[in-house]
Formats: sequence, C-alpha cells, structure tokens
Amino acid sequence: MTDLKTLYRAARFHEPLKEELGPVQSLLFEVFQGPSNAPLAWGALLAAVGVLFFVGITRMSVPSAVKVVSEPAGAEVVVDGTPRGHAPLVLRDL
Repeated sequence: MTDLKTLYRAARFHEPLKEELGPVQSLLFEVFQGPSNAPLAWGALLAAVGVLFFVGITRMSVPSAVKVVSEPAGAEVVVDGTPRGHAPLVLRDL
C-alpha cells in the first residue's frame, strides 16, 4: 500500500505513482479516499417505548471529483476500461 507521504508528494508535484512506457504512454494515479475495508459506522436510536435499535450505516461517501488535464488538450480519458471523454475533463461520482 502506498504511504501518505508518497501520495502527498505526488499530489503536490503532479507526478504519476506508476509510469509504463510502451506504444502508448500510460500513467497511473492513485486516488486515496480511505481504506477499502473501512469499518461500518454504527448508530443507536432509542425508540419512544425504550427499545434500543441498532442501525448499520455503511461507509460514508464523500463527494469528490477528479480533474483531468493534458498538454496538449484532447487526450482520451479512460477509467476502468470505459471511455469517459477527452481532456480537459472533470469526472464526478467515481
């Protein structure tokens, strides 16, 4: 797993974390929102009759977006094998 210092450095200097050169150059940027195995958040509600209910709340999502720019503009953007458009582009709800 990539440590936070590496992620911060990559974000600060806009460096890819992995670079593969081939017929088409491929750059991999890792976006970190939280651990994939984040524990469930549990809430307890007290009903009017005094019965205690436990409500499981799944991972809380954080609104986020990824902005893709290229030099020159117009690079094709593909996310998980799905074409998403051409740069410059803002991707939401990933």
